[in-house]
Amino acid sequence: MSDAPAATKPAAAKPRVAQKPKVPAAHPPFADMIKEAIITLKERSGSSVQAITKCIGAKYANKLPATYPKLVFTQLKRLASAEKLVKVKASYKLGEAMKKAPAKKVVKKKAGKTAASSTAPFTMSACTSLLPVDMNQQVDAGPVLE
Repeated sequence: MSDAPAATKPAAAKPRVAQKPKVPAAHPPFADMIKEAIITLKERSGSSVQAITKCIGAKYANKLPATYPKLVFTQLKRLASAEKLVKVKASYKLGEAMKKAPAKKVVKKKAGKTAASSTAPFTMSACTSLLPVDMNQQVDAGPVLE
């Protein structure tokens, strides 16, 4: 009788499946979109989750996944716990870390191109048209025609 352990074959290595290259998202990071939405909404007491989600959805409608409201909500919670956002009741304001974030460098386009770009600049009307109208606010009726 021999005390030597029986020789075992090592398990056959599984062939590696080639991973697909990761495709970058067609939209900016959620932190940037949330910051932009809060700045655009300009609400003094903070912007609600619903208003932030609608503003992001209005600007990046075709580029976001179908589950983007849940992603926005989880990112808001993550940013609030990192103290980049301040939670006020059920709304969020920019924290000191987000306010002092360095501004992005503006790249000048060549003057030779005069065609309009496919991405129009974002306007305040895209978000404010989604918010309810304050009934106590006076509306300018414009000039009176006689």
